[in-house]
Amino acid sequence: MTAAPSAGAPLFAGWRAVPLPGDAPGRAIQLMHVVRELRGGLHADAVLAAGLGPLEATLATDHDGTPFGRATGELIAKFFTWPEPYPVPEPEVIARRAAAEDATDDLMASVFSVLDRHESDELIELLRFGHGH
Repeated sequence: MTAAPSAGAPLFAGWRAVPLPGDAPGRAIQLMHVVRELRGGLHADAVLAAGLGPLEATLATDHDGTPFGRATGELIAKFFTWPEPYPVPEPEVIARRAAAEDATDDLMASVFSVLDRHESDELIELLRFGHGH
């Protein structure tokens, strides 16, 4: 993560600068958080580049990758206490939101492209292990 660009991801940059804990579990948790902040910053950039505002993008969300598991955009908007009523996203907004998700995945893929085959396989195995597989 030290070589990952931090432009457009200020929370990532800040968390990356925090000294890592001395114990392995603490380091792992902090590093996972750093990666999450990188993806979050890149995703915010992709959402804005798609011409969407935060509420629009949130309402156009309906997938498993939320902090709540499978959740609708309306549930997430309520969590963030955005005032109701919420507009129903048009199909064009949903398509732009999906394109922003794809762009985020592409940006993250470039970050992980620095890993060699062995490192990539090891990361995948560790992530599978962490999910109990």
